[in-house]
Amino acid sequence: MDRVQMKLVGQRNFERNYGSSVVACLLYNMLSFIIGVIYIVLVSKVVISMIGTLLRYDYDPYYQQSFSNIYSSWLSVIDVVFRIVTAMLPVFLEVLIKKFFLMNRMQDSCKASKAFFSFKGSEYFKTVGVMALISLWVIIPYIINYVYTYFSLHVSTFFSLYFSFIFTLLYGALLIIGIIKFYYSYFMVPYILAENPNIEMKRAIAISNQTMKGAKGDLFVFDLSFIGWTLLSVLTFGILNIFYVYPYKESAKVEFYSCMKEKAKSLNICSSGELM
Repeated sequence: MDRVQMKLVGQRNFERNYGSSVVACLLYNMLSFIIGVIYIVLVSKVVISMIGTLLRYDYDPYYQQSFSNIYSSWLSVIDVVFRIVTAMLPVFLEVLIKKFFLMNRMQDSCKASKAFFSFKGSEYFKTVGVMALISLWVIIPYIINYVYTYFSLHVSTFFSLYFSFIFTLLYGALLIIGIIKFYYSYFMVPYILAENPNIEMKRAIAISNQTMKGAKGDLFVFDLSFIGWTLLSVLTFGILNIFYVYPYKESAKVEFYSCMKEKAKSLNICSSGELM
């Protein structure tokens, strides 16, 4: 199946169940937005400052300095933790949205709730674990950024410039590698987990990594073919994206995954029991 056929089949599947597809995408975007808001609120310096005021530490010079030192340290820790959490949770939501469109492909009528609330406790934790592991490629640049910030505050100007150059190169390189590995090499992982949440962590990653060899360019071109729709979405202030482009693109990507799945089976990369 070529790229045009994938998009046509994906469009047909999406339009056949238009209402539920839009609801599923709205749920996904709403949950992602809520996670982002929680992150902003919990690590906001304004909130920390308000806590200090309420505790009246700001009125005592001794406690003011103590409070400032303690909470500036905790703020850094909280910031790192929530950056990691907010990086992982949307990725888990990614599995749920993939599950919906996989189900929608096979069923004439599929409800969003059926996909979003289908994971059991053990399946949920395993899925989060796998997605957290592959998310490390995205999180590592953040860690590099914090290390750079620390060194820039504790070393001389000369070394600060030196470290700035080194860390900029390292950050850029890891960001590019992270995008390639996370999105292209591990493209199949959320689909595999959506279809078979009981699969072993290493197997899900290995299957995707091996199958996507030689197919990363095809996926890049496939994504690029939606650029016209993306521009139209921008012109409509994202309205078209919500009610048509995003669900259409997700439905089409399921067809790309299905082709990759057949490739994996034909090359004996996986067994029929691992990928349904």
